[in-house]
Parts: sequence; C-alpha cells; structure tokens
Amino acid sequence: MSMKAVMIGIATIGSLVAGIGSADGQEAGNCMPMRLSGNEASATVSGTAEWGPPFPCYTFGGRAGQTATLKFTKAKDINTAFTVPGVVDNQNRYSFKMKSIQYRVEIYQTLRAAPAPFTFSVSFK
Repeated sequence: MSMKAVMIGIATIGSLVAGIGSADGQEAGNCMPMRLSGNEASATVSGTAEWGPPFPCYTFGGRAGQTATLKFTKAKDINTAFTVPGVVDNQNRYSFKMKSIQYRVEIYQTLRAAPAPFTFSVSFK
C-alpha cells in the first residue's frame, strides 16, 4: 500500500471520528435524544458501538453554565469512545461547562473490532 493511500485512509477516519463528515449524514436532528427521567439530573442510553459508520448518535442539552459529565458506565471493550463535535474527541470520560445549545455525541470503536455493547450516561450539575 502506498504512503498516499495510507494518509488518505487516516484523513478519512479522522474526519468520521471527529464528526466533520459522518458517512451517513447524521445531523443533530437525526440522533436519538437523551431524556432525563423525573427529577433526575442524568440520562443513560445503551447500544452497540461499531468500528465504522453509522455510529450511535444521541443529543442532549442543558442550561448555560451547567457542568455536563459524559462517561461509559458499562463498556465491554476499552476501545469504545465518544466524540462531541466542537467540544471533545475520542474520550471515554469528559466534563465541560455547557452553553445553552443542543450537543451531539457519537459513540464508536476507535480501532477495528467486533461490535461491543455499551451503556453511556450524561449527568448535569
């Protein structure tokens, strides 16, 4: 394989993982919303992380200034990660101060691997 082919492959994977150009065209409107239940300050989803697109995609939002903590509560494979475009890339746990907007999170396998189950949560303070 030529160096040019390797560089094109790396650039393509980087774009997909960073959310710059999801191959399936998922925008925030096509993602599943993460809903809070009752008076709880967290939301949890479960699914299967794949190596390639389409990636499981979820949305969440809160008040400006709140701290959102995103993490896997269960992930069978340490290879499972998430990206919040414009905020953070390729993490398994991350906290940040939110703006008053909707955020999109994509969950995936960072390396080629068999699909792996996950449970992912977002909590707010």
